[in-house]
Amino acid sequence: MIVLNMGKTKNIVITSLLFLLIPLVGLVIPQEVNAAQFHFKSYSLPKEEIVNEDVYIVGEEIKIEGIIDGDAILIGDVVQLDGTVTGDVYVLGGKVDLNANVYGVTFLLGANSTVEGLLAENTYILSPNINYSANTGKNLLALFVESTIGGSVGGNLRVLGLNTTIDSFVNKDLLVLLTDEYRVEEEKITGEVFDKAKIQEIAKEQGIVSEKEEKPGWEANVIVALTGFLGTLLVGFILILLSPIKTYAIKEKITGSSTEFFSSLAVGFVILILIPFPLFVLFLTVVGAPTAFLILGVLMFVLLFGRIWVEMAFGTEVLGLFGVKEYRPYKSLLVGRFISTLLYLVPVVGNLYGGILATVALGAIVRMKKENYDIAKGYSKKEKGKKKA
Repeated sequence: MIVLNMGKTKNIVITSLLFLLIPLVGLVIPQEVNAAQFHFKSYSLPKEEIVNEDVYIVGEEIKIEGIIDGDAILIGDVVQLDGTVTGDVYVLGGKVDLNANVYGVTFLLGANSTVEGLLAENTYILSPNINYSANTGKNLLALFVESTIGGSVGGNLRVLGLNTTIDSFVNKDLLVLLTDEYRVEEEKITGEVFDKAKIQEIAKEQGIVSEKEEKPGWEANVIVALTGFLGTLLVGFILILLSPIKTYAIKEKITGSSTEFFSSLAVGFVILILIPFPLFVLFLTVVGAPTAFLILGVLMFVLLFGRIWVEMAFGTEVLGLFGVKEYRPYKSLLVGRFISTLLYLVPVVGNLYGGILATVALGAIVRMKKENYDIAKGYSKKEKGKKKA
């Protein structure tokens, strides 16, 4: 179970984001309700209390047991909604437990979500882990990694995820996407069951998908390889032109010695193993999501284009075997690209080689950046020492 802890600084940022979202939320909430309450810390509404206003809450822990006669917008680490809401409900949290009576639309985004109670209108749940046993009056849309769907759905049930067990009474149709593996009690589905296989059959009947998928011939493979060769070569020339000093520094972290090569390979491998979990946690927080997108973007860039520097380094070594001792980055890249293109045509070998290139590139770039940081840090200390003297 994942429970996210957001500090005071994060709550301030969330508060700012909430103020930006309020006008958007206002487009979908009932216009006759004008009064509102705002709470920017942990909040609890006891059973015996009634709030006759819309409620906006941003806090680490939120617990609602009473009645909210209006809409509820709840953002927190831990959100527990057990009372009654006469309007719409919007929940964003790390751990979400909902066992309420909701008369409006229910929208839930959480890391771990348990949903019970009576939900009168459409329900939307986006969460890696969903345990649903509520009774939804209309349609239910669930996006997840893993889920258990019980209870009942008065309209259509649409699920998009990797692994799910469906034991729900569905009054209309069931749509299952993104997975071929799911468990369902079909006698509980009043309408039809549309899964990936059935949708493909419908597409084939309409002539959208051909009955036989022909494997591309060697001509297509050669065209794809040539296009990749020229495209990546052009990108490589631009990268070398824009950053000649960094290009040489990265090359030294790859082929400076056998120790440098295996160090870069090891560092890149460790990063690829360790980074998914922190990224996943960041994506689940409002504040951390932009940082996660930035890190993911940089990582994808390095994995896609970082191999250019590795190919250039390998090309330098190959040219050295033929007596070319001078540092010629463009010619080296041309040779390295040519070798990679040939190896990519071999199915298993090409995939393995590509993985090694990407891993070494990641490790070499990180090691180069770390070395530059240490140099800058040492220089800064020297400058401070001179000023004190």
